[in-house]
Amino acid sequence: MRWKGQVLPYRIFDKDQRVSHTAIIENKRLGHALAIIKAQRDLKHVPKLKTNSEKIGYQKRARIAEAVEMTG
Repeated sequence: MRWKGQVLPYRIFDKDQRVSHTAIIENKRLGHALAIIKAQRDLKHVPKLKTNSEKIGYQKRARIAEAVEMTG
């Protein structure tokens, strides 16, 4: 097989491929088991997203008016 003068690699596809019923059932069971494991991992490893202020260590301070009311 050629395209624009270049030889392209190819192989003949076997049209008579068969999949056993047992292999299909095993894949379904594996898929279910992997889904359960993924759900457990997702619950355990929930990432905490920080705001930019939290990333640089900003801490909110009380305003003067609020501080006077608390002491006063």
